[in-house]
Amino acid sequence: MTQTTVKVQNLRHTWPGGNEVIAIDSFALEHGESVFLAGPSGSGKSTLLGLIAGITPVQSGSIEVLGQLMDPVKPQARDRLRADQIGMIFQLFNLVPYLTAVDNVLLPLTFSDRRDQAAGNTAAAKHAEAKRLLGALGLPEETWERASSNLSVGQQQRVAAARALIGAPGLIVADEPTSALDDDSRDDFLNLLSGIARENGASLLFVSHDRSLATRFDRFVDLAEINHAGAMA
Repeated sequence: MTQTTVKVQNLRHTWPGGNEVIAIDSFALEHGESVFLAGPSGSGKSTLLGLIAGITPVQSGSIEVLGQLMDPVKPQARDRLRADQIGMIFQLFNLVPYLTAVDNVLLPLTFSDRRDQAAGNTAAAKHAEAKRLLGALGLPEETWERASSNLSVGQQQRVAAARALIGAPGLIVADEPTSALDDDSRDDFLNLLSGIARENGASLLFVSHDRSLATRFDRFVDLAEINHAGAMA
């Protein structure tokens, strides 16, 4: 039986003083599946990601991640579920500028016992796993101990991806992570990200307005076709 990683039902969201921005009756992401979610700027992509990740509380309807409810009245439970099971890659990467590449990758392990244990039994093993991911994502070894502020945009992107992947979370969420890259760097990154997510058995939800990337994923979803709100978000 296929396990569903993300299950959205009857989801509705309205920002204070505004119109309804999310109205999705049903959406699912299966175990190990990679989905490209498309939509123009202002279509509600980031709002939906915030709801799925538990950053924004659900107002109406339900979201489950790996069978666990993103409970709107239990913020600590949402935070725990996000820390344990969701690796996020942000458009601006959100790295800690004074930490090295390796230390940025290790950071999620301080917030999740599950991911900490999955990454290795000892500090040396965890560091080795961080370096393995950085190497697999194409970051040169001589940059691993540099502060992230001293890395190029493409290098920072690879650190952000390794940080999302460490500790084998069940869901990887990527919000426009390739917007600052040239075509060659973008293509290389997508191939590596998809490959490592697949190796780890993680589901990948990749959000972008660039539909030319869609063929690299198992399934294409147009947000306009599932979001009936029709409002800008």
